[in-house]
Amino acid sequence: MIEEYISGNSLEEILAKEGTFSEEKAADYILRICRILQPLHQQHPPMIHRDLKPSNLILTYDGRLILVDFNSAKTYHPERSQDTVLFGTAGYAAPEQYGFSPSAPAADIYALGVLFHKMLTGDLPGEGNYSGKFSGVIAKCIKIDPKNRYDSVASLQKAIEKIQKPPLTLEQLQIPEKYQGYALPGFRSRKKGYMIAASIWYFCLVIGCLFMESDNVVGIRLIPYQIISFLMLFSLTLWLGNYRGIWYYFPLCRHRNPVIRFIAIGFFAYVWIFLMMMILAFILDAFPA
Repeated sequence: MIEEYISGNSLEEILAKEGTFSEEKAADYILRICRILQPLHQQHPPMIHRDLKPSNLILTYDGRLILVDFNSAKTYHPERSQDTVLFGTAGYAAPEQYGFSPSAPAADIYALGVLFHKMLTGDLPGEGNYSGKFSGVIAKCIKIDPKNRYDSVASLQKAIEKIQKPPLTLEQLQIPEKYQGYALPGFRSRKKGYMIAASIWYFCLVIGCLFMESDNVVGIRLIPYQIISFLMLFSLTLWLGNYRGIWYYFPLCRHRNPVIRFIAIGFFAYVWIFLMMMILAFILDAFPA
């Protein structure tokens, strides 16, 4: 038998030396373990490690995290009422590993919750208390009933990433500075030609909608018709002018390919016009003819 030598320190050694991890560092390790487990759990039948613990995770000197010791690993057979042989480490092993039911991928998710708690507090669940932002995630991982845990490591990964993800700032969206002000399209550049053209457009927009008429819309129904028409054209102007960098909130509208970007901008403009027309039709129906 040939075994590979992994050069590095286990998470158990790192915990003993450095103490508990920050929430960001612990979450990063859990996410990396999820990526290791995902292809194993996707096997047919799924491969379950069954002994996830700090001493079985090696952080190499070049920064890789490696899961070792597959002596307890087994394939999942749902038709069996329990595991043939009991494996796992006390505290990290899921309840079903003690013979209550066959070990499924949920057993590894249970161990991930325990491991997460251990990295954050230095204790196993029940021995120490953690009430940080990942407490809900850990609590769900270590539910007694496997059906109440995350249904996959991918679901666990999404839950962690959702908590990790901070609100987007203007800098993260990379919105150019010229779009961050409140000046209307046409006035941002402060160029006389653009400002004159924009002034004429906004003036015509107001006057045109104010005196707008229709053969099918008369009387009091003309007022909402004019207001909705103005809002539709004005908002469309803001959209096409990329007011306050609104395109940067829509991935396709800031695509590197100009053709895709043009199609996306046009598509969202069409959708907006359609919605405004639907609103207009609804409002006109509410007014007596």
